[in-house]
Amino acid sequence: MAKQWFCGCPHQGKERLAKRELENQQFETYLPMVICDWAKKPRIGFFLPGYIFIALDPDNQRWRSIFSTYGMRTMLFSGDRPSPVPGWILEEIRAREVDGLVRLPPKVQTKHKHGDSVAIKGSPMQAVFDEVVDHRRAAVFLSLLGQTKRAIIQLNRLTAVQPSAAAC
Repeated sequence: MAKQWFCGCPHQGKERLAKRELENQQFETYLPMVICDWAKKPRIGFFLPGYIFIALDPDNQRWRSIFSTYGMRTMLFSGDRPSPVPGWILEEIRAREVDGLVRLPPKVQTKHKHGDSVAIKGSPMQAVFDEVVDHRRAAVFLSLLGQTKRAIIQLNRLTAVQPSAAAC
């Protein structure tokens, strides 16, 4: 079997130590980093705090030594064997990397807040705004046939509902 990627769980705050010690044991590792710009002073942090990816061949490599590695707590398992991470997950993360840092989409500024009534352009329907999903879409709650359903709508299709004069 060829090498596959697995997810390891280092002790809290020990991701760098775990990476260094795993590499000392000849394991290939991947620890994605990101710029944390939500704080007052931007800093470089872990994209997935508490997780590290480890490439290994579980049939031909002594992977149990990972448990006695400084900084490591455990791995994600399925039964009695480590559970492989689908390749597309790491491809997606690596595709977002620029100069060794994962670039996240910009935070979206919207005038709508959770619980606001919104209208959907081109539709007679109204909805209740829930949250921004990504830089182009938002989640809303629609009332259809007496049931409330959560739907994902393009942000540019939402407009604020003007309070009626009769409500005053």
